[in-house]
Amino acid sequence: MYSKNILPTTNRPRVSNDNPYSESLFKTLKYRAGYPRTFKTIIAALIWFAGFIDWYNTKQMHSGMAYLTPNQRRTGKGLELLALRNTTLKLARQHHPLRWGKRPAKAYSVPTQVVLNGKVA
Repeated sequence: MYSKNILPTTNRPRVSNDNPYSESLFKTLKYRAGYPRTFKTIIAALIWFAGFIDWYNTKQMHSGMAYLTPNQRRTGKGLELLALRNTTLKLARQHHPLRWGKRPAKAYSVPTQVVLNGKVA
């Protein structure tokens, strides 16, 4: 295949799953409460998507980013929030040691790499 300049792929024929970032965003979009599935006008679609993008970047916490929003991560506020979260967890462990048992309090940190579907972003 390589000698014929053909690159192998693991994708199924006629299935566009070769971009995991787009596919992940599309799934989030489809499962978002209030997703209308169809839009009556282009203006209605633009308004809905503007609201979705604002929500996705400022309100939706992402597990791959230590439950921060993209906006918090970009502006540096994530460091403050994670420090506060870690302090709160340590205090909770001190005040309720039976609840925690022998395990330490989880320490959150800003990830240096974001991984989506096994690929580094």
